[in-house]
Amino acid sequence: MTKKHANTTTMESAPAFVEEAKTKPVEEENFEYTNLNNALLQAKKIDGVKGYILKSSTSATINLEDESKLTDYALATSAIMCSSQNIEKTFGAGKVENIIIEAKKTKTLCIFKGEYKICVFMKKETNHSDVLDKLESKNPR
Repeated sequence: MTKKHANTTTMESAPAFVEEAKTKPVEEENFEYTNLNNALLQAKKIDGVKGYILKSSTSATINLEDESKLTDYALATSAIMCSSQNIEKTFGAGKVENIIIEAKKTKTLCIFKGEYKICVFMKKETNHSDVLDKLESKNPR
């Protein structure tokens, strides 16, 4: 199922990769998801932030400046998430918390917050710490 509001698309479907199932009351999950999405909406106001993908085990919210690249961003996000699992297993590095990928003109910040996976896309010169601060101030863990 897909819901669309302005530049935000919410998808509810099976996850692209399977993790160990954890049960949580629906109200609690929705509250946390809503808090994270609200924090991301605030972070999107930071100059240079192009958009984000917020993913839980049951749904995803995609908010991008350029929706014509939705598939590209979704595929990149999925690849990054799978790579983080490989890093954890291969190197015994422990739980990956954040990943920053910098290219010539862009930067992607991936955040693993409990069962939620977040990718924020921005211009390279954008301070990713500002995004992290927005998320921590809205949903401390």
